[in-house]
Amino acid sequence: MGRPCAAPFTIGGMMKPKKIKHAYVDSDLLIFPAASSAQQIEYYFVDEEGNEVGSFSKAKSAKNWLEECEIMGADVEFGYEGDVTKLVRKERLHIGEFQEAVKTYKKLLMRYLKQSGADTYTCYVSKKTGLENFRHKLSLRKPYKGNRKEAAKPYHLDQLRKYVLTMPNHKRSTGDVETDDIVCGLSQRKPTNVLIQNEKDGLQCVGCWVYYPDYHDVPVWSDPDTLGYVEETSLKLTGLGHLFLLGQLITGDTADNYSGIDRVGKTKAHETLAPFNNQPVDQLYDAVSEVCLLYYKKYGLVYDYVNKDGERAVGSWKDFIMETLNLAYMRKGRDDLVPQPYTDMINQWEKDNKL
Repeated sequence: MGRPCAAPFTIGGMMKPKKIKHAYVDSDLLIFPAASSAQQIEYYFVDEEGNEVGSFSKAKSAKNWLEECEIMGADVEFGYEGDVTKLVRKERLHIGEFQEAVKTYKKLLMRYLKQSGADTYTCYVSKKTGLENFRHKLSLRKPYKGNRKEAAKPYHLDQLRKYVLTMPNHKRSTGDVETDDIVCGLSQRKPTNVLIQNEKDGLQCVGCWVYYPDYHDVPVWSDPDTLGYVEETSLKLTGLGHLFLLGQLITGDTADNYSGIDRVGKTKAHETLAPFNNQPVDQLYDAVSEVCLLYYKKYGLVYDYVNKDGERAVGSWKDFIMETLNLAYMRKGRDDLVPQPYTDMINQWEKDNKL
């Protein structure tokens, strides 16, 4: 199957602004660590008589102590004289004051805003964690976010969420989209906007500034006149712009529990997309074509699989690439129901190859 010539899709054409003016902040990803900061888990051991031995603020420290005791054949820190192999580790939660969580939230927000250089800002907060949205209905192969266990929430989480909504410039997310979609969509409206989000999905944004504090030291410009780039690290595929989104189509996302191309990981994704790094945006169709080809080679026109409900079903390369695209793509607005220009390019590739 040959590689078709690029189709005449027109995108891009935007100058890099000299100054960032407004920040859109995904506050959900600040609220959780802020609420967690107001509590502390204590790790300790008990012997067969129920006596407490040792106290640690980190599970790793507790584990290291136990291993050291086993190696040395004795406790060299707390003076325990019994058999350390019979000790049982336990946990105890210490809840701090609510104001500690508030202080941490404000500190994180102000730090990120200062680093972004924005003059003004708007924060969006979800109504509640774990709510279903349109993506749950569009998933075929796995339940969207279905791998997330019911983890214990920080004690002050719900109270902090309610509190931050009383703060200036904070709004509640509404509708059938996620907070991710809202902040990504609004950020891409103007080149002088910056997205502040500690969530990898925002890396696909184009035509605005992107600041991912755990990944960037300063905001980076996502140039709409290029394809962006992908980078492979020891743990994951990272990048920016169109190519980062295409990388998600190949690898899928274990955090959100959706598949890309089965048994194809970050190394193959990087190998496929890296030749397009920072190339002109008029090569987007060529990059999309490479992803389509990978899907076609894997799934063909007819592919038997077990769907998210555990039932046998039949799909095709196009069914699966469109599924992943719909789950990975951050909507830019209420009317942005079909991920463009990618959907048109997938249809064009199908037509060019007479499938």
